[in-house]
Amino acid sequence: MEPSNRRGNTKQNHRLVNQDDNSILEQACIIALFRRFGCKFCRLEAANLSSMKPALDKRRIRLIGISFDKDGVKEFTDGNFFKGELYLDPDRKTYQTLSFKRVSMCSGFCSLFSKAGRKLNAEANAANISGNLSGDGWQTGGLLVVGKGGDILYQFAQEQVVNHPDYAKIMQVLQIDPNEVPKMNATVCGDETCTKP
Repeated sequence: MEPSNRRGNTKQNHRLVNQDDNSILEQACIIALFRRFGCKFCRLEAANLSSMKPALDKRRIRLIGISFDKDGVKEFTDGNFFKGELYLDPDRKTYQTLSFKRVSMCSGFCSLFSKAGRKLNAEANAANISGNLSGDGWQTGGLLVVGKGGDILYQFAQEQVVNHPDYAKIMQVLQIDPNEVPKMNATVCGDETCTKP
């Protein structure tokens, strides 16, 4: 499987295969690859994705989170940020397969103080979500929406640590009415505008 446009376009000519038995996935899913569990913005993303959980369950769509950060698991799970299945990839094989890059220290810090970084920080603060600076903060993450049968319906890869997936697009490709997701702690960005869901 090759990654599509790094900023998050739909891509339907790739398939996700279960390596254990080489069969195509039987259930649609959202797979979030978090940067690290102490990341304030990753926790916000986890909470936003979790707000979709009732609508996902209604459609039998799995919500899966992956991180390499084994040291932050307890604090992340104790904080109840994510309502889906959680997996560790300490060797970052998934990140490598999807060509998720690392940002430089300068780029990472500068993005935190950008307009997008300040906005995301304000959204996390408004949701009473805090974080810490432990662990590798320079690895980027991303998200896949995989349809039943393994087609990649949406793919997002971070260019900067403050980038987040397009929640409106996720709901669109999964045919979820935004009214079914009453609480989300971030703006939903479409092609032209960002609005509260």
